[in-house]
Amino acid sequence: MGKIASLLILGLVGIAAFIVLNRGKKIAVGNGPTFIAISGNYAYVANSHDGTVSVIDTKTNKITAIIEVGNSPNCIAISGKYAYVSNSDDGTVSVIDTTDLKKTPTIIKVGKKPSFIAISKNNAYVANSDNNTVSVIDTTNLNKNPTKIDVGNSPKYIAISGNGKYAYVANELDSSVSVIDTTTNDVTRIPVGDYPTCIAISEKYAYVSNCDDNVTGSTGTVSVIDTTNNSVIGKPIPVGTTPRCIAISGNNAYVTNFFDNTVSVIDRTNLNKNPTTIPVGYYPQYIAIYKNYVYVVNTGNNNTVSVIDTKTNTVKATIKVGKYPQYIAFSGNYAYVTNSNDGTVSVIDISSYIK
Repeated sequence: MGKIASLLILGLVGIAAFIVLNRGKKIAVGNGPTFIAISGNYAYVANSHDGTVSVIDTKTNKITAIIEVGNSPNCIAISGKYAYVSNSDDGTVSVIDTTDLKKTPTIIKVGKKPSFIAISKNNAYVANSDNNTVSVIDTTNLNKNPTKIDVGNSPKYIAISGNGKYAYVANELDSSVSVIDTTTNDVTRIPVGDYPTCIAISEKYAYVSNCDDNVTGSTGTVSVIDTTNNSVIGKPIPVGTTPRCIAISGNNAYVTNFFDNTVSVIDRTNLNKNPTTIPVGYYPQYIAIYKNYVYVVNTGNNNTVSVIDTKTNTVKATIKVGKYPQYIAFSGNYAYVTNSNDGTVSVIDISSYIK
């Protein structure tokens, strides 16, 4: 049996017994919703195809505002009263005052193709994937020009250490992670595997997914960095094909494997142990932890979210959502999932999972 056929069968086995059709409701938002961030009682949705952010009141699940931002908004980070929105196609960040949604956002020029934003203390760090820089926005003075920091080739993702001292930047095209000292802006380069795409940090360790060859679909790995001395521990850990995102819960790191339709579970107490594998839906990409469950967004044509119980590492449910789901965020007893191809957000009642 061929590899592709085997993977398809594996995906079917993983979802057949758990499928739940049309659970929850859908909220119509803008065109091409991708990222979603929640703060307080409001969810902010980046609509990448029409340059807007939709604001959902999570108490009523109704749209309360549609805010014009820049071209191709793709990430939102919220700190204090401001929501920072990266606009990929015009090299800007729009800053929304969440206390006055009618106010025109402040526009800050950054680098080319801003792809991700992370916030530490009084700074917002913006990865600019097309000119190999990180822009640092002073969140206490939005009129100040951002500081530019040179990093590696094609920075795509940023994670902040638990103590806020370092920003870790995944440089997709030169197999490295740049470590920015958030006090001095000095940069240290750490070699990792090929095509690093995501970083998750817990306690003193940073876990980096190395996507390897996106075209041929070779097996991916995870590199582990000791953040106390910024050195790589041992050899990269083999996971599935084309690992994308990582989330950490307790002693386990969960890694989505895009072309395997699986999640690899790394035992953080024994990095030499082979990861276990959990079949999920088609083309899993984004992954998030909420309470005692792992939520996996499956972007393939079955349009689902797989729910993994962290106590047993088994799939408890697979929930049908909209077309081409992208991201997931949580508020109280509800999960909110952006569906890029039908311009909606699915609202899922997860109360039975978080008791």
